[in-house]
Amino acid sequence: MNKGQQYFKEHGSLPAGIKHRTCTGYQYGCRCDLCTNAAISASANSLKKQKEHFKEHGVLLSFNHGVSGYAAGCRCDVCAKSGGAGVKLAKEYFLKHGEFKSSSTKHGSETGYRYGCRCDKCVDAIRRRDQCLRKSKKQLVKMLPKIK
Repeated sequence: MNKGQQYFKEHGSLPAGIKHRTCTGYQYGCRCDLCTNAAISASANSLKKQKEHFKEHGVLLSFNHGVSGYAAGCRCDVCAKSGGAGVKLAKEYFLKHGEFKSSSTKHGSETGYRYGCRCDKCVDAIRRRDQCLRKSKKQLVKMLPKIK
């Protein structure tokens, strides 16, 4: 738990100067819909930029080779071997023990759902992510020029 999350846990609110509807609010521990959607959008945008950069230049921008490199589109030997392996191992652990292997994985997160948890909080996190993605796709379609 970082200092921001500790502050949020103790006070039940964000510190002065930290706003809702931001990734920073989410990083401080706020899990309201506004902060969660901001974090989801930022994560999706970051991965999109990584994929575009890798496609254009053939090198990873800020990911390391391995699982995250595989997600960005790299298919070198290291990335190909580990692509999805971490998720698979974490999911097997959760299904066997009924708890997350890593203390940083929490219920109510996309990661919790991806690792096999189907509690209401984790299912809601996936629903919010999917809703956010659908909204951004609709906005993109509206921005495209109409072909006559």
